[in-house]
Amino acid sequence: MDNLKKWDFIKVIDFNRKELKEEEMSQFMEADGIIVNTFSDSGYRHDVVFFNMNLQKKAMDNGGILWRDEDLEKLEGV
Repeated sequence: MDNLKKWDFIKVIDFNRKELKEEEMSQFMEADGIIVNTFSDSGYRHDVVFFNMNLQKKAMDNGGILWRDEDLEKLEGV
């Protein structure tokens, strides 16, 4: 896996099903966005802005959602 960093274009490929409610998070599956900030070296660290404005609003309504490396896939050639 490439090391994800700020300004990488990404696609959501998973979420932590043990900690997060599937009915709320499943709508983010396959969503495209861009990493706008990265906070630490482990855990939930990537702040993503989604290109789908409805999903972005839902993320903002929840106070923002931070993502783990394993939940995101870097989009190449973008």
